[in-house]
Amino acid sequence: HDQRRTLAALYDFVLADERILPMVGKALGKSIMRKHQKPVPIRIRRDGRGEGLPHAVALALRGTYLTVPRGDCASVTAGLTGMSAEAVAENAEEIVRAALGRRPKSRADRA
Repeated sequence: HDQRRTLAALYDFVLADERILPMVGKALGKSIMRKHQKPVPIRIRRDGRGEGLPHAVALALRGTYLTVPRGDCASVTAGLTGMSAEAVAENAEEIVRAALGRRPKSRADRA
């Protein structure tokens, strides 16, 4: 447990290949899961374009993540204090557009 707490203190967030994401929480333990919320999924590809791991990490660092809750509320970071109002508004519009495509369908939507 001490090693896991030390590991949690060393890093700001955890990246994990999306193929092993379901196993990461149990392997890393509660201390990392509490501090970091959830591991950030990355997709590592070897498509011959020279991208692979560095590209996947760069995308993860620039992105924001939405965990679909069971309730009616969710929060997502749309910007930083150094960003212009227009950039934050553009990000917010894109987040809403992406989130609407991923929301669970309610009974009213199915009818």
